[in-house]
Amino acid sequence: MEEKTTAAAAPAPVPPSVPSALTDAEIKKMQDRDWQERCRKAKENDYYKNRCAECYKKMGLAMRFECRCGKVCCLSHRNSEAHHCSFNYQRAGVISIIIRDNPVVQADKLRDRI
Repeated sequence: MEEKTTAAAAPAPVPPSVPSALTDAEIKKMQDRDWQERCRKAKENDYYKNRCAECYKKMGLAMRFECRCGKVCCLSHRNSEAHHCSFNYQRAGVISIIIRDNPVVQADKLRDRI
């Protein structure tokens, strides 16, 4: 009889709650992801349509330079090195020189005419 009373009086064991302790690196990574997502959504706004892609300086028609990568840049970021261009100029040059501008020319052979 004593066993029943002691078992009933003892509180049921509570499962230990595991604290979700995030490290500083994980928190920083989450904040960076959140910041990048908010910046991407903000850039889709019409407010950024007439601004430089790098410095967000407001530009007029005379100061706009549209790059081959699709970015619109101001006077100081018009060069590809200044705005971290993703367009591959070397490959474009090879394609234009070899493929388009210099097609392979072959003369007719006499044996094909007989």
